[in-house]
Amino acid sequence: MKDLRQLFGTDGIRGVANVDLTPEFVLKVGKAGAKYLSSDNRAKVRILIGRDTRPSGEFISSALVSAILSCGVNVLDAGIITTPAVALIIKILGLDGGIVISASHNPVEDNGIKFFAKEGQKLTDHQEKSIEDYILSEIPPENDSCRSAEVGRYSVLENAYGLYCGYLENVFKVNLSGIKVALDCANGAASILAPLVFKKFNADVVALNCDTGGNLINRGCGATNPDFISRA
Repeated sequence: MKDLRQLFGTDGIRGVANVDLTPEFVLKVGKAGAKYLSSDNRAKVRILIGRDTRPSGEFISSALVSAILSCGVNVLDAGIITTPAVALIIKILGLDGGIVISASHNPVEDNGIKFFAKEGQKLTDHQEKSIEDYILSEIPPENDSCRSAEVGRYSVLENAYGLYCGYLENVFKVNLSGIKVALDCANGAASILAPLVFKKFNADVVALNCDTGGNLINRGCGATNPDFISRA
């Protein structure tokens, strides 16, 4: 069957930050996502947002949050965190959906926006097409915002790492004591969380490429450079 999507690829919407993913475009994406994720729920909807370490993630996150709040949807911000952690925390907290700002193994100049539904499930192509149709529509911004008294609320999810680690500890009853584990965190979203997880299981952790400044993400390391970790 032909894929009719224009903006979404195999892993969300991706492009060069501030060229393809401009603040204006991201605002439309945020409104579209908020409208879709709240379409079957009249109560106050809660969406989790997380990002990797790319510097552009900050302005993209700000634009998405502003758009979502203007639609009357609440936002929980997990900050720098991995994609699997966002998906799992959505399920743990019973949230209505989530967004990850990341371009995975792509260069630092790129970024992306990926949506999750309830239970932390990835959206289907059909669901992404519904969001895309809204993004590409000509609906005036003032026609899709809520009243001032109904705007969403923003809060930081302070215990995001704790929620993720606690869940894993309850599921995986393992003890890695005496096992040495090398982690190439690619200077990305796993830089803090991955070493923390393995230390929770008592592993002897050698954590490499854990700079969270953002400009070094995937540079000479990570999934596209396996030679680095092979030499550890």
